[in-house]
Amino acid sequence: MTKSLTELANIYGTDKGTIGPSGKWGAHNYTDVYEAYMERHKQAAISILEIGLGVTGDRWDARIVHGHNTGGASLKMWYDYFPNAKIFGIDVNDCPYLDNDRIRTFVADQGNVDDLDVVTEATGAIDFDVIVDDGSHRPDHQQVSFSYFFKKLKSGGLYFIEDLLSNG
Repeated sequence: MTKSLTELANIYGTDKGTIGPSGKWGAHNYTDVYEAYMERHKQAAISILEIGLGVTGDRWDARIVHGHNTGGASLKMWYDYFPNAKIFGIDVNDCPYLDNDRIRTFVADQGNVDDLDVVTEATGAIDFDVIVDDGSHRPDHQQVSFSYFFKKLKSGGLYFIEDLLSNG
C-alpha cells in the first residue's frame, strides 16, 4: 500500500504534514490540501519546483532541521509520492547531497533575479507542473519569484505560496 502525502511528510519531518520535525516545531497540515490537488498526478511524469528546502548552511539558519528532519524533508516527500516526477529545488544553502536520479538542487536567492536566471539556464526549457514557494516567507521575495516563475508554469499548473509572513 502506498503512503499518503501526509504520512510521507510526517516520516521525513517536514512541517507540511501533521506532526512536524519535533514537539518544538508545529505542523501546518498543508499536505491535505496538496494531495487534494495533486493526487491525480501521482504517477505522471511531472516537473516540480520547490523554493526553499530547509537545509543547513552558512547563508540561512534553517532551524527546521532538527528532530527527525535531517534537511530537505519535503523534497524527500515529493520524491516518494511522485515516483515519475523530476524535482528541482532552490535554496540559499548548498545541498548537493539531496541530488539523485530525479532531484536536482540549486543555490539561489529567490529575491535575486540574477540567481533565478542561473537556475532557468541550468534547467533549460522546462516548464513546471507544480511550483511550491516555501522560501524566505518575505513578501518581497515571494513577489519576485512569483513574477519570475509564473511564466515557467505549464498551462493548468499549480503554484502554491506557503507561509505568507516574514521571518525577519
